[in-house]
Amino acid sequence: MITLLEYLINIKFKNDLDMLYGSGSKVIINSVKYSTNTKNYVIDCKLIVGDTSLEDLNELLRDGMDFIIGKCWKLTGYKQKIMIISSIDI
Repeated sequence: MITLLEYLINIKFKNDLDMLYGSGSKVIINSVKYSTNTKNYVIDCKLIVGDTSLEDLNELLRDGMDFIIGKCWKLTGYKQKIMIISSIDI
């Protein structure tokens, strides 16, 4: 599942990723785990930022990652809700 998500984000949604975080941006999925307490999947990921200013990055980090990972999650066919834990590497 990790490989599929990384493929969808970094290859299929490459234009969106570059537009939000600059050219050369990449997302690495560290883990995908199912939480029995909240009944959803927890996706731990790291964003490696390309060419962008830090001011734009603060505004777009959370919303952009939620959008892109949410779209890719729907393409995988899983119906469960997800929770995203994201970090950034500049």
